[in-house]
Amino acid sequence: MVSFTVPEKMVGIYYTLDSSAPDANSLKYEHPFTHPEPGTIRAIAMDGLENKSEISQMDLDIAALNWRVINRDTNTNHVIDGDENTFWTCSNRDYNQVIIDLGQKTTVTGFTYLPPQNRFFSGIISQYVLFTSLGGGNYRLAATGEFSNIKNSPVLQRVVIPEQTCRYIKLRSLKTTDDNLPSFAEVGILTR
Repeated sequence: MVSFTVPEKMVGIYYTLDSSAPDANSLKYEHPFTHPEPGTIRAIAMDGLENKSEISQMDLDIAALNWRVINRDTNTNHVIDGDENTFWTCSNRDYNQVIIDLGQKTTVTGFTYLPPQNRFFSGIISQYVLFTSLGGGNYRLAATGEFSNIKNSPVLQRVVIPEQTCRYIKLRSLKTTDDNLPSFAEVGILTR
């Protein structure tokens, strides 16, 4: 679901879905909408006096409509719910990881990790390993590394990997910034 926050009553948000620069003749934002295909959304805020903001841009990849999280806890769906204000923290029996079924074979070129966006920032992953699988439990190493400076800047992390086809991804925490159990606000994949 794509949504914008309108800063004031007399301010409108205008957007485009084709990467072009938005203006007062572009689509006017009225309510949240779905955008299940990869693409770029650009938006501006304008008041009635024609004052306008800088252009904001969102690069969207495939939506998590057919995904499901394969962990014991029902709250794991927070990992793919598209809401950066919700998150899931592993329990001791989750092996410090989240496993996502993409619903079909997908060619991936990377992944994203958003740490919890709450006030206390507990369980932020600083070192990770990513595995991929076509099924049957046969996981192969896709990437390992660290999110440098994530403790001071807990923003969306994008990791590019060699292109590969998989149906499942497994993101495992090797270390967190505070040595607590890892937490995940959002996990996504890159396909382009």
